Amino acid sequence: MPHDIEIWPTESGTTKMKTQPDVSIMRDGAEEEAILERTTRFFEFSLAYMGAWEGACVNLVFALINGGPRTLFFDMIIAVVGALAEAACMGEMASMIPVAGAQYHWTWHMAPKRIKMFATWVQGWTTWFGYIALQAARANILVVQLESLISLNWTTYVTGGRKTSVLVIACALMNVYAFKVVPWLEMISSILHVGLFVLVLVVFVVMAPAHDASFLLEPMVASGWDQNPYISWHLGMLTCIFSIAGIDGVIHTRRARPAVHRAMVWSIAINGSLAIIMAGIILIYMGNADVALRSPNPFATIMLNITGSRAATTAIICGFFLLGFNSSLTTISSVSRLTWAWSRDGGLPAYFTSTRSIEFPFARVQRHNVPISIRFLLQLLGCVWFACLLYSRLAENITMGEWNMGKWGIPVNTFALIYKLYIIVFLPFPSVLPITASGMNYMGPVSGFVLIVVIAWWFLYGRSRWHGPNLTIMECVMTHS
Repeated sequence: MPHDIEIWPTESGTTKMKTQPDVSIMRDGAEEEAILERTTRFFEFSLAYMGAWEGACVNLVFALINGGPRTLFFDMIIAVVGALAEAACMGEMASMIPVAGAQYHWTWHMAPKRIKMFATWVQGWTTWFGYIALQAARANILVVQLESLISLNWTTYVTGGRKTSVLVIACALMNVYAFKVVPWLEMISSILHVGLFVLVLVVFVVMAPAHDASFLLEPMVASGWDQNPYISWHLGMLTCIFSIAGIDGVIHTRRARPAVHRAMVWSIAINGSLAIIMAGIILIYMGNADVALRSPNPFATIMLNITGSRAATTAIICGFFLLGFNSSLTTISSVSRLTWAWSRDGGLPAYFTSTRSIEFPFARVQRHNVPISIRFLLQLLGCVWFACLLYSRLAENITMGEWNMGKWGIPVNTFALIYKLYIIVFLPFPSVLPITASGMNYMGPVSGFVLIVVIAWWFLYGRSRWHGPNLTIMECVMTHS
């Protein structure tokens, strides 16, 4: 019979485990209801967490200046296909190793023996830093939406400077103290996620004049990369990829079950389909692209030109803000759980595990929100687990979980790994030329600095004192899954 398992380190360094029977499935027919409820909650979490079509609306400017309409539309299709392959691979690994902080556990169990300690150490730290960065990115986008909403109704408002910092910190504090209502917000956001999509779709199709379909094929380079359309195309693709970032967030929230795998894959399929449709609709009905690109918020400008009403545009942008706010909340849920797990396994100090996993560590998250409010960073690291899965599969030294792709596993694993490696090449490139201090892409230097610190810390501390993830926890989870 399935049990609920709660595990946390004690002050002495030992592991304390408590197992309680799940009373809800002891009743006739209740097991199916429990599975359905878990699937629904994970699905709502994933829908709220991703927000791919909203990202296509909010972040369309970088795709339009790097490649134009054809980049936004066709790269969105490529990004969705790549994300589906990633989700399928992660679903397989989560089915085999169902534990929070899954990425470095996957590396530990599937990497070659001679490098698995070092690879797991680097994977654990880069995964944690990556999710901190993702939260910073989403907080920054949320503030941009809020500032555009203010500017829409207060024309003398000047964005940027200290105002942005204050708004980021305010949103972070709201994230902490509003967390008890997160399940309700997730449910409301799931409804709004679909309802607002339909509303925006109707507004565009009914009220806006349409471009010819050939507009989808038009190139446009306004970023300075005119001499290299190949690079420009791929820089525009990063906008689409960022809209579907954080595929595995739901894995960090709870021990894995088939519900998690299904929710993760289906949320990508649904979110990706909506994003492709919305990208096409925006491009066909957006009107004059040059006018939109000259404004601080192109989507708000497009909507205002279509509706002719500040009130209607404000209402729609408020919907985007609410969805973005909930996405920020769900990101914090993943970040806090991952922080707890990495501390549980000896990476971060044990201080971060002084709260049980079933309680939300308000004080801990407040400490995380300070650096989150200061620094914006986004890095896409994760090729290690795909490479480890492919290596183990080819070496035939793994036992697949209940959820797997069968004969399609190796082709999909290979595609996901190549896709991930290919995209990483373009991450350090500046989005616009010429390069200035304000327009510089700091991803390369910051990520390089993080890797240098992580590797240096390995030689100073990890190699001699860190013994890998807590295998007692792993054995307990595997026994009761």
